[in-house]
Amino acid sequence: MSVTYEVTEVDDYRVQIYKNGANGLAASLHMDSFSFVYTEAAAVTVPVTFNVNMASFIGDFTTVHVNGEFTGWCGSCGNEATDPDGDGIYSITIDLEPGSYFWKYTVDGWGGQEGFDSAVDGCTAANGDNFDRQIVVEEGSDPIEVTYCWNSCESTACEPPTT
Repeated sequence: MSVTYEVTEVDDYRVQIYKNGANGLAASLHMDSFSFVYTEAAAVTVPVTFNVNMASFIGDFTTVHVNGEFTGWCGSCGNEATDPDGDGIYSITIDLEPGSYFWKYTVDGWGGQEGFDSAVDGCTAANGDNFDRQIVVEEGSDPIEVTYCWNSCESTACEPPTT
C-alpha cells in the first residue's frame, strides 16, 4: 500500500501535512526541534596500479610520475612512482572513481613526458590535439594493473632505442 502526503506548510518547527484522498484527512506535527541529515555515499573507487619500465628512456631522470586528468595534470603532487627493488620498473597505485581518463608517464614532474603521434587501440587515444594514454575504469571492477614500456604501447622487451 502506498500513501502520498503533501507538505503544505512549514514554519518554526511545525509541518502541516495533508493526506491526498477523498476523505481529506489532515495531520499536524509539532516539534521542538528537528534536523534533516543528508549523507552522500562515499565514492566507489578501483585501485589502479600503473607500472612503467624505464629501460627505453633516453637520458637522466630523478623521479617518475603518472600524470593525468585524475591528478589534474599536476606534475609532481604525490603521484610519484617508485622502484624499490631497482629493476627499472616504477609503480604507483592510485584509487580512481569509475570513468574514462587520459594520462601519461612523466619524469621529474614535467621535465620529460611521453609523446605519441597516433591512436593505438587499448593504449592511446586522441585528446584534443594530442594523443595520450587512456584508461577506462568500470564501476565494480577488480583492481586494474597496467604495464608499459616508456613511450610505447608494448609491455615487454623494453629496450633502449638504437641510434
